[in-house]
Amino acid sequence: MDNKERRNEILDILLHADGPVTGMSLSKTMNVTRQIIVGDVALLRSGGIPIVSTARGYLLEKGNVLMDRIEKEIPCHNKPVTLEKALEEMFAIVDNGGVIRGIAVDNPAYGPMKVKLNLHSRRDVRRFNDIMAENEAPLLSSLHKGIHTLWVEAGNQEDMQAIEEALAEADVLVK
Repeated sequence: MDNKERRNEILDILLHADGPVTGMSLSKTMNVTRQIIVGDVALLRSGGIPIVSTARGYLLEKGNVLMDRIEKEIPCHNKPVTLEKALEEMFAIVDNGGVIRGIAVDNPAYGPMKVKLNLHSRRDVRRFNDIMAENEAPLLSSLHKGIHTLWVEAGNQEDMQAIEEALAEADVLVK
């Protein structure tokens, strides 16, 4: 896990935490020192994320727009299953303010499979594309005839609606 992925994971943990999260528990989860976590939190704060340090651990500040983010599982299909079609789908999400948190498929032989992605931008999507191409890796959706579910996060209902409209326009929504 690289530094950016670790900071995204810390933010994800704080977003979904029911209470304060200690630096020690984050360091154990991330398999790094507590001092690395302190640095990561400082970088997140400098990026505008309102993380509060309390005696019991880290919290996201109440009333923050990040606390109100919407998450949704969106069933999709890529037919034909091509990297170009997958890119069109991913760009439709990130171009409308969404984050692709992950993908899931239910393969008849292997069963359910889930993968975290955390793609926030076109740059992230292009990097994902480059890695897939360099490794000649098959798309996860190819394991179930292109049918898959995306975990999408948006800042508000308006952005989520725009994402769903863009995915419908791209003709990738499962009806």
